[in-house]
Order: sequence, then C-alpha cells, then structure tokens
Amino acid sequence: MSALESMTRAALEQWCVAPADELAAATKAFAGRAGRRVAQRALQVFGAIAFTDEHMHHRYSRRIHTLDALLGDPATLCTQLGGALVRTGRAPRAIEAWRAASDA
Repeated sequence: MSALESMTRAALEQWCVAPADELAAATKAFAGRAGRRVAQRALQVFGAIAFTDEHMHHRYSRRIHTLDALLGDPATLCTQLGGALVRTGRAPRAIEAWRAASDA
C-alpha cells in the first residue's frame, strides 16, 4: 500500500501545480489492479455469501467494476500510458522507467 499511497500523494501534489493526467491514470491503474486482486481474494475467502445482500463484498466489488468502467480499466490505462511513454520519451513524475542497457 505504501507505493499506492506515494503515487496518490505525488498525483495530488502535481495536480495542485499543473495538470497531472498521466500520473492520475498511472495511479488509477495501480489502484484498480490492486482493488480487483483484493476483491478476487476476498471472494475466495467469503465464498457464495459474498454475492448476496447479506454481505458487503458485492457492494465493493461492484464499485470497483463501476470505477473501471467510468475511469478506465488497468489494462487500457497501462496501454495508453505505455504509448505516451514511447511517443514522448518521458515518464510522469514519480514513475520510474527503466531502459535496457543497450538503450542507454
């Protein structure tokens, strides 16, 4: 969680100064992937009751899927960010990009 927290703080700091669309997209992709992973693991733990109104899990799972539909799912956001990185040759602040030794 500390990596996600760091990305979120960096996105907020940059957003206060200038537009931070790329960093916000990277943060959303990271959070979306983590959210889906947690929801899938929780579903395995809770079993079928997680799909019923008797348990809160279905609300959180639905919220994750709704946010992905509205703001972009992690795979699409990562593809877009990768394309921007290739086009511009720069990564958003707080995102480390490594190059192969032959590219340096």
